[in-house]
Amino acid sequence: MLADAKRKRRKDEAERDERERRRRQEEALDEALSNTFPASDPISIEQPAAAPSKEGSKPISEVF
Repeated sequence: MLADAKRKRRKDEAERDERERRRRQEEALDEALSNTFPASDPISIEQPAAAPSKEGSKPISEVF
């Protein structure tokens, strides 16, 4: 009987610790998300093209 009570107490403490860990994690995620808004630029799925070199569009082999 005493062993069951100790086991239940440990289980309750473990569940409470897990709930607290999840709560802190959710708060951290919410804060991180709120720090990203308002975003100045919309999200783009495309990457911008590479900037042309100063020498124009010459291949690198012709530059040297």
